[in-house]
Amino acid sequence: MKFTLLSLIITFAVSASAQTASLQINEICPSNIDQWVDPSFNYGGWVELYNPTSTTVDITGWYLSDKKEKLQKAKVTQTTSVPAKGFTTLWFDHYSKWSTQTIDMKLDCDGGKLYLSDAQGNLVTSLEYPEAVSRCSWARTRDGGDAWNYCANPSPGKTNAGRKYASKRLEAPEIDTPSQVFSSTRISWKVTIPRGCTLRYTTDGSAPTEGNGHRSQTGSFSTTVTRTYRFRLFRDGYLPSPVVTRTFIRNELDIDLPILSITGTQANFYGDSLGIFVKGVNGRPGCNWNMDWERPSVFEYFTADGELLFAQEAGIERCGGSTRAVLPASFKIKANKRYEGEGHLLYPFFEEKPYLKHKTVLIRNGGDDNDCRIKDVVLQQIVSTSGIDIDYQAYQPVAHFVNGVWKGAINMREPNNKHFVYSNYGYDEDEIRFRLCSPFRSRQLTRTSTAPSATSSIWTSSATIWPSSSTCATGTGRITTSRRGAPVALAAVSASCSSTSTASIGQVRPSPTSPKSASIPSTASMANPCSTSPRRLR
Repeated sequence: MKFTLLSLIITFAVSASAQTASLQINEICPSNIDQWVDPSFNYGGWVELYNPTSTTVDITGWYLSDKKEKLQKAKVTQTTSVPAKGFTTLWFDHYSKWSTQTIDMKLDCDGGKLYLSDAQGNLVTSLEYPEAVSRCSWARTRDGGDAWNYCANPSPGKTNAGRKYASKRLEAPEIDTPSQVFSSTRISWKVTIPRGCTLRYTTDGSAPTEGNGHRSQTGSFSTTVTRTYRFRLFRDGYLPSPVVTRTFIRNELDIDLPILSITGTQANFYGDSLGIFVKGVNGRPGCNWNMDWERPSVFEYFTADGELLFAQEAGIERCGGSTRAVLPASFKIKANKRYEGEGHLLYPFFEEKPYLKHKTVLIRNGGDDNDCRIKDVVLQQIVSTSGIDIDYQAYQPVAHFVNGVWKGAINMREPNNKHFVYSNYGYDEDEIRFRLCSPFRSRQLTRTSTAPSATSSIWTSSATIWPSSSTCATGTGRITTSRRGAPVALAAVSASCSSTSTASIGQVRPSPTSPKSASIPSTASMANPCSTSPRRLR
């Protein structure tokens, strides 16, 4: 009896181990721009697992990692299993306390490695994947097979059989006329259709696919009204081309400011489920506009005369606190490599800082100052020209349109977050921590790498910084500022601060011995206004 029971236990253990080892990574998509919405209501990267065995495999408590030396990096916290002969999709990029259904890790659009380990940290399977192609996946051409290729029509959670695979991609459509503001009765343009290709287009802001939009046989277009067109080429044996956007704005408003145009799927902007500019049904507390959802868009920037200066696909995300409900809406434009590999907004939007390499541009309605909208701007500009060597957010007033609809004048600013530190000082995200006050969270920005000197160890940046509970163990900190940096009021905390103390707060004042330094009190504390009422950062 004992022998039989032991045999059963050994048989079960061997069988379970064999089933576990048979799990396979079947498909990966780091660049899901606008195709599938994840559990956090974002367009996150995803990985498909395939189970070729006849028994369901429970992967709850398993781990994902992009480092072999740290296999237990990100845990599968939700109850998750891969059905027999079936598939399960794991979502990445947008993990938070509000969205624990996703994996607390990001996929790399430059390519990388992915490791899947069991609950004990034993490696089950791994994958080395190439640079991402936007709106395409890297997949096994047969479920569980050895051959891989780029897939033109990805299929998370479904078989890879019958999909379209290719190793070459069509070039972007060539259009003979750029986006512009036009004054004539009609504007016309031509899109070249290469031999063997199909040209598809949309006028609702969405990206053309083989099932979305319209086909053009001639490539000839014209309009008499403000309208946005998006074009894409398709051909058997090739991956679809990048999406190219053209916005034509009829000059009916006599605008004398630079013009900003945002184009995207209408449902992502104004739909009840996913829209970031509406109250909607999936936000908190009961408002979509409170969410830090990122939506794909095309960002175009024109001179006051209507000449196109810059155009790029990028993410758009709401920003602010209690004023998120105020029109015109504030938002951020964020570069990310998932959008055709463009990780920066490479244009000098601000004349006084032509050298900046932007990751984010802030489009701000004025916050609490929504009638005047320039008080914060004026104060920062006055200080920046006063002779005090201090950091500030650059500014440019613009007129803006969303999907061809006029939304009014608004302020284009440098951001007041980690991206400000990057563009002005060159420090990457892994070198800093940032504490940001918003209606629902607090983030910390602090220099974490070795400081260049004893007087510049840690920074936090914003017009107003309200740290949560953290405390400095040392007596004095100093912060170095310059015209290439943060807004008017800065705060610093000591390098030895722990996560359970109250940070020091201080106003920047020019030092008699060093106009670029300011001493910060060591223990002065200030309550976080986020705990009582939302207050936006300028």
